[in-house]
Amino acid sequence: MSKKMMLFVLSILLMASGLWLVRKEIYQILVTRHLIPEEPLMIKGVYALVRHPLYLFTLMSLWFNPLMTARRLGLVIGAPLYFALGSVLEEQKMVQQFGEEYRNYQKRVPWMIPFLKWPVSNFYSRRKIK
Repeated sequence: MSKKMMLFVLSILLMASGLWLVRKEIYQILVTRHLIPEEPLMIKGVYALVRHPLYLFTLMSLWFNPLMTARRLGLVIGAPLYFALGSVLEEQKMVQQFGEEYRNYQKRVPWMIPFLKWPVSNFYSRRKIK
């Protein structure tokens, strides 16, 4: 089998496995009507310092990179906006799922920057969510 044929077969297998995973997720969304799996609220470890540690560490890796290009600058400007919007939507879902337990967690733990409590960080927790 030639090298091109092996790469073609491998790409077909990867594409098929990706489609299978997407189908599985769509089925879960349609049948269970929610994206967040039923799990207990994680508030230990790094989640005791910030509510969105993955966003924080991703931003840190962007901000503290010594090489700055025009493309990276666009990412450094756009990523915080994207993460801010995403965290608002994510926290609305968390309030729906965990209710008062998550609201108390929001009051205790900063949004994305450790040890910095912004009054605006919980503005969406006071909104009525249907």
